[in-house]
Amino acid sequence: MKLEDDKKKEELDRLMQEQRKVEDEKKEEEQRKEAISLEKASQVPDEPPEDYQGKVSRLRFRVAGGEVISRRFLASNSLRDMLNFLIARGFHIEDYKVLTTYPRRDVSSLDENSTLESLKLYPQETLILEER
Repeated sequence: MKLEDDKKKEELDRLMQEQRKVEDEKKEEEQRKEAISLEKASQVPDEPPEDYQGKVSRLRFRVAGGEVISRRFLASNSLRDMLNFLIARGFHIEDYKVLTTYPRRDVSSLDENSTLESLKLYPQETLILEER
């Protein structure tokens, strides 16, 4: 009986250690993503004012759960600028795809140096954020 109790205790200890390890790894990953979000936030260009006379791309991002995020960018801003905005908001590209509605295409996999205008995200577009 004692041997059986010892084995159960060892198994319980092992399971608890595994659970702590998983929790620690998850916490580290969250901290890493938060640091990246803060870094990317500093790289997002300012939003053009409403009365700006140049080419402005008006983008809407639909998120699961019905949330819609709207943001204006210069048409000359790059895809990287748009992705940095999303990452700063917590939508990391490793976790989310950015899709056009029609025709459906994953713009997050395109050349990040391309301008929003060249990607046909001008003058306006609704994009879907879909979990990978």
